Amino acid sequence: MGRKEGIETYTRSRLIGYAQLLQEIAQEYKAGQKRAEGEEEACLTRSSLLLREQERENTTIFAGFVMDTSKQLENLAETEFAGSAVCERQKKRIVKLLKEEGISVLEFYRTSNRNGYLEIGMVVKSENHCYYDVMEIADLLSEITHKSMLPVGGHAYIHSEPVVVCFQEEATYRIFGGFAKATKEGEEVSGDNYILREFGDGTYLAAIADGMGSGVLAGEDSERTLSLVEKYIESSLPLRDCIRACNELFYMNREEERTVSLDLMELNQYTGECHFYKCGASASYWIRHGQIHEIAADRQPIGLSSVPSEFDEVLYLESGDTVILISDGIAEEFYERPELLRAGMEQLKTENPTDLATGILELAVKAAGAIRDDMTVLVVSLYQEDN
Repeated sequence: MGRKEGIETYTRSRLIGYAQLLQEIAQEYKAGQKRAEGEEEACLTRSSLLLREQERENTTIFAGFVMDTSKQLENLAETEFAGSAVCERQKKRIVKLLKEEGISVLEFYRTSNRNGYLEIGMVVKSENHCYYDVMEIADLLSEITHKSMLPVGGHAYIHSEPVVVCFQEEATYRIFGGFAKATKEGEEVSGDNYILREFGDGTYLAAIADGMGSGVLAGEDSERTLSLVEKYIESSLPLRDCIRACNELFYMNREEERTVSLDLMELNQYTGECHFYKCGASASYWIRHGQIHEIAADRQPIGLSSVPSEFDEVLYLESGDTVILISDGIAEEFYERPELLRAGMEQLKTENPTDLATGILELAVKAAGAIRDDMTVLVVSLYQEDN
């Protein structure tokens, strides 16, 4: 099987992710254009001119974004093609050893994940109609590459039908996440949405999106924002580009005066490097050896300005560290006396992320006397894998 077919097999999911991303951006753009066209019919001449100017600006923004994304799609394909040529000696050894075990290797490709660590993909099948555990292949790869390799999703066993199996370097850190949330009294739908997710390539994401106001519309805006965030990470695109894209989408339709605050924590499970991106988000906290440290707040939400927030703080986390993200509904209850929140967190003697999140939520509700806004708490704890 040729290199071209191998690339098609190995990169299909990433390319589909890019295509879906472009489709979603296009749908948002078309929706904004339809609203503008509908309003233009009833507008006076001056208003019509302003709307047409806005339409031209939107077209420029959208065209530029699509062009950037298309270039990144092209770069991804080229990168995968260039990275498909594995060391022949290592490849031959793996193929030979698997054949001795009764497993045929139909394709073999090696690349790096978004964090730069080894990934190996193969199309394999059993030659003797026996079942083989994928972990047996992982052990063999670990021995040959001198790296701890683990299977990533997919099939647990191999039989006579060709199947795709993928492996990657084992991450250094395990992540445990917990959350607690409450919806504003009188509302059935929360304007807050969140993500706590491991993406399978050594990337872990914790995020809170808070739509302006509360209720259904705020919830739709925050959900739409986080949907784009997930698509970007699944497509191996930088979160900084995602923030820019989200900002452009909301800013294009700024006549509706809808904005979203976004609090993102992107963690590399191999190195502990952790990026915090904040757009109108409250301060966050990280705890090491019982000491509570603050990560500053940012006051510019998504969609408020044509230029998105540039907040990006980097920490290097260690085993035993804990990070806490809170929405505005929590922070506002301690705005005048933030020391009360710190003192309350110090008194919560628990290492369980869910229990800690619940305890912080209860502190906020007690301080407020009622749930006056949507409230969300995310807690992420980091532990090193046992050797």
